[in-house]
Amino acid sequence: MRAFVAMRNYITTTTTITAELSEIRAKLALLERSDEDNAEAINDLSEDMRHELDNIYEAIAALSVKSSKATPLRRPIGFKK
Repeated sequence: MRAFVAMRNYITTTTTITAELSEIRAKLALLERSDEDNAEAINDLSEDMRHELDNIYEAIAALSVKSSKATPLRRPIGFKK
């Protein structure tokens, strides 16, 4: 009788532990998938940010370069001698 009770206790604890382990494995797999998705989103965001920053730097460089247009000489204002 004690052997059967011990076997029943062993089986119930084993199935409980097995169920908990499978639940933990499922949660871990879900977290790994979400981490991969997050990493991809960060990489995409980084690519977009780099592209936008490059555009900003190009615009600043274009503005900082002085145009080589010759300004026409203006007639001086004021009293002529």
